Amino acid sequence: MTALDASALRSYEDRLFDHCQQVWSMQTEQLGEEVTRQRVRGSIERAREFQITSESDVARFLDLTFVWGEDFARSVPWAAKILADEDRPPWLKIHQLSERTKRELSGIPPGASEDEE
Repeated sequence: MTALDASALRSYEDRLFDHCQQVWSMQTEQLGEEVTRQRVRGSIERAREFQITSESDVARFLDLTFVWGEDFARSVPWAAKILADEDRPPWLKIHQLSERTKRELSGIPPGASEDEE
């Protein structure tokens, strides 16, 4: 990795860290800076496994780790199913994960919409 690449990656991580502090302030305060930065780096890597690479989509993927846990991509069955579908474009995976999360948290039954299945 060149110095420029390392600098760009650090800047990217910093922006995602700032996002966490803004959106998940209480959680990031409890976790501390180093653990939060580890979560950011881990989320970048895990998102990449599912071809999720745009900064906004990675930020949404990172948000989901605060809702469902860092290993949600494997531990939440419906999330794993969405992420494993190689025919779905990355933006659609994130959209469907976000919509399903909203429904799950609001108590709307999973069968109310079939757009993520």
